[in-house]
Amino acid sequence: MIWLEGLIILACIMIGARKNGVAMGFAGGVGLILLVFVFGLRPSSPPVNVLLIITAVSAMAATLQCAGGLDLLVSVAEKILRSNPKHHHHGPDCDIRLYDVHGYKLCGNGRVPGYFGSLS
Repeated sequence: MIWLEGLIILACIMIGARKNGVAMGFAGGVGLILLVFVFGLRPSSPPVNVLLIITAVSAMAATLQCAGGLDLLVSVAEKILRSNPKHHHHGPDCDIRLYDVHGYKLCGNGRVPGYFGSLS
């Protein structure tokens, strides 16, 4: 029985992956409906913490885009890279890591235990 359930899950994932976009979510829903109503499995509770983290990161990115923060970060990174062309291969990594750590800290996701470990 578990093999059949696993095959249904894999089939739904493959169908959704071939179609892309909304079809991936739709295929997951079809798989869930099959497992719940055909095989009688109980669905678990939704991962609320994960959904809230995704919402917070999406809101942070949207806020940065609307406020012009992404343009600012790109212009600062461009100035740093243009001022030191010899260190071009180290600059982008350092800039992106700096923005990631501070972006997560400023937007609240750095407060999630274990998200950045000792950096938060």
